[in-house]
Formats: sequence, structure tokens, C-alpha cells
Amino acid sequence: EVVDLARERARLERELGRVEKEIRGLEAKLANRQFLERAPAEVVESQRQRHAEALRTRERLQQALARIA
Repeated sequence: EVVDLARERARLERELGRVEKEIRGLEAKLANRQFLERAPAEVVESQRQRHAEALRTRERLQQALARIA
């Protein structure tokens, strides 16, 4: 099966942009002292886990882009 590298690169870049936006939002939320003080501990922990997963996803996407560059 032939892969259109330009289309794949564009798809990966769109996904990377989406993940980076999510990371910025999560970092802003986790930097908000009021959120950390008022939110239940399990909510804060779930946001930290989402942030960690988003960082892993960003790394994977960056590696994929580097392979096809």
C-alpha cells in the first residue's frame, strides 16, 4: 500500500496542533491555584494524567513527523 507522504504529514501536523492546544489548556488549568485548591483531588489527578498522556502523544507525533521529513 502506498502512503501519500504529504497527506500524512498534513494529518500529523493537524493532530500535533490539536494536542499542543490541549496541553496549553491543561497547563493553564493546572497552574491555576484556585482550581487546585477548590477542585476535588480526583479531578486534579485526572487532569494531571490527561496532561501526561497529551505530552506522550505530542512526543509520538513529533517522532512520526521526523521519520517522514
